[in-house]
Amino acid sequence: MNDTATLAGYFAAHALWSVSEGETMVPLLAFEKFNSTREMTRLENPDAGEAVKTGHEWLRRNPDAALRAVLIFDGYVTRESGEKTDGLIIEARLYGREPRSFAMTVPYRSAKHEQGFLVYRPSVEQLSDAQTGVADLSRAFFRGVNQHRQAAPVWARHFSPEA
Repeated sequence: MNDTATLAGYFAAHALWSVSEGETMVPLLAFEKFNSTREMTRLENPDAGEAVKTGHEWLRRNPDAALRAVLIFDGYVTRESGEKTDGLIIEARLYGREPRSFAMTVPYRSAKHEQGFLVYRPSVEQLSDAQTGVADLSRAFFRGVNQHRQAAPVWARHFSPEA
């Protein structure tokens, strides 16, 4: 599961890098095959909801026989403080004999906000694997974030420790 979280962190950093510059987030699907090759596809569609549906269908069917996959899309999330804000929604899957999954959110303040872009602490929303702890999953996620050379500094520069 940790390698799946690392994959999710890497591509979440990529997505956050896009929105940090005020771009509209195009839903993305990334996966890793058994030979460790990674692929990413932007789910281009004028209807973002349809793009997300396409991503969910891909996760369900796994047509590329991936070992692990992650779907990331933009939405609204509720922070621990109760405030609704923009956020990345991350759904990750580990395939195999015992499939496992998790979902996370990464709340952020839009680059178009008068006070500028901020990224808040990610939150694990769902974890199907009782053997994987949230702390381990979070460490692996940030390992992936830090692997993205262009995006990791953006995340660090705009991170707000407030919940």
